[in-house]
Amino acid sequence: MTFDISKFKNRKSLSNRYEKRIQVLKDAGKQVDCIETAVTGALKNIKLKDTRSFVIYGEPQSGKTEMMIALTAKLLDEGYKIIIHLLNDNISLLEQNLYRFQESGLSPAPRNYLEVLDSVIEIGDKEWVIFCKKNGSNLRSLLEKIGNIDGKIIIDDEADYASPNAKVNAGKETTIHSLIKKLLKNEGIYIGVTATPARLDLNDTFENDHEKWIDFPPHKKYNGYNDFFPQSPDRKFRLNTIPDNAGDDPKYARDALFGFLVNVAYLNSQSPIHERPNNYSFLVHTSGQKVDHKKDYQTIQKTFGVLSDQQHKDFEKYVQQVWNIAHDRYPSEADKVTKYILEHIGCINIVVMNSAKEFETNHKSATSPSTIFTIVIGGNIVSRGMTFDNLLAMYFTRDVKHKIQQDTYIQRARMFGTRPYLPYFELT
Repeated sequence: MTFDISKFKNRKSLSNRYEKRIQVLKDAGKQVDCIETAVTGALKNIKLKDTRSFVIYGEPQSGKTEMMIALTAKLLDEGYKIIIHLLNDNISLLEQNLYRFQESGLSPAPRNYLEVLDSVIEIGDKEWVIFCKKNGSNLRSLLEKIGNIDGKIIIDDEADYASPNAKVNAGKETTIHSLIKKLLKNEGIYIGVTATPARLDLNDTFENDHEKWIDFPPHKKYNGYNDFFPQSPDRKFRLNTIPDNAGDDPKYARDALFGFLVNVAYLNSQSPIHERPNNYSFLVHTSGQKVDHKKDYQTIQKTFGVLSDQQHKDFEKYVQQVWNIAHDRYPSEADKVTKYILEHIGCINIVVMNSAKEFETNHKSATSPSTIFTIVIGGNIVSRGMTFDNLLAMYFTRDVKHKIQQDTYIQRARMFGTRPYLPYFELT
């Protein structure tokens, strides 16, 4: 056998990446018809209706990231060379989404925009999947590198944030909107993805055609607004409300924390002693203000400090409160659950996201909990696309000063392992 270079030239591009991804999901027991509906609708818009700007909308945490992976695979199979994913201006969010795309085995492997800026990187006629934050500096750098290339596809995650032109009524243009429009050039295609599409319609963002919008239906195991806040009292999750005059009273956050500790202890104490305990997270989302994050952090830290110090004046009071919650929920297991909490009270990790530099840490340990008791204190970013594995409970408030917004009515939770959709997701 002799070497023949012709065997390795003029090879056909991959054309079955989408089918392979769908099969992987099927093999994992995932529901795929909702993904197929969205992807088919998007291709129909582009190929048959010559639509250059439209929106795919679906419920929060209903699987939009997985849908975007499949959509990207399909677009590559159809011959589109450059697909740009835009994300909110947060490095943790970019890293999480980039990792999930890379983990899927998509070819070509998605790149952080910084990786393609180097002068030694030649874009050429190759396929590229590029991730970039919706940040003026980042977008300008990317525009300088690939702005002259036409026919790009932009998939804009959380499209209602930053992308719409907030100055349209004044006859002006916001920086981010202008830069995205330049990236699209003449023949680019814009696909906005969001759970809250109203602003995109009202603002007529990138002249999207609302008649061509695609509804991305949630999967059958989806838990959303109607599950957490049902009209009838027969709910799958424990919901405790806070009095309007509660103010900043730490009692309510502490009670929610105790409930979380009890549920984690109960779940882990049911497993055989030789099995590694599962790690769970508790989300505290009371404000987008950094000063409030510090207050929440101090409340949580002080509570753990008391529970880990038998000599503290409040130790007995706090332990009894924990025991009372355990007795109310699991009467025959109250002692066992309380002992488990005290024995593992050092297995904690408190992560403050989207806050001051003094709290900077590895956010991966928050989105994928690294300790039995993981506490996540978050600002606006937690309601802007972050996914939390094994999110078991949440303390979520908005007072008059911190008004609830359309996109923050419910948080995102993704359950893994052998306990899908745990029955004690507790909102306070």
